[in-house]
Amino acid sequence: MAKIRTVKKGEYIFDKTRLTKMTSIIEKNQTVCLDTLNQKIRELEPIYEDLRKGKIPSRAPLLDKIQHVNAVSKTLDHIPVSRITNSLQNYLKHLPASTELASSILITHFDALFNRETLNVKLDPPTKMVLTALEALTDHALLTSS
Repeated sequence: MAKIRTVKKGEYIFDKTRLTKMTSIIEKNQTVCLDTLNQKIRELEPIYEDLRKGKIPSRAPLLDKIQHVNAVSKTLDHIPVSRITNSLQNYLKHLPASTELASSILITHFDALFNRETLNVKLDPPTKMVLTALEALTDHALLTSS
């Protein structure tokens, strides 16, 4: 691949140094994005601990934090985290204001987020089953709350 000709008969000379540099930039940015995703999820830990103690969080701040996690996961194309946070956003946005948040639904979503390393980014069958179950749980909770 020393020389590649274009349709216009221009010449392109393969530059291995430039390719190496671009590859390292991409890898560095991916690491930074993964670190950001992990940081955003770690910010949910105090909420999770409060939930386990029976304290229900306020909807608006929780939704804001979940939206941040969702945005980073979409940037990384991390489908499991995107689907988990989409499901949780759906629950938080569409649950009637008069209905109290169910800690069991929140805890289930948090459990999935905190165990995201076990979920396959390429969506193997067990991962699909977990994500589909979360979405079904949310849909059922929303249907029974109206």
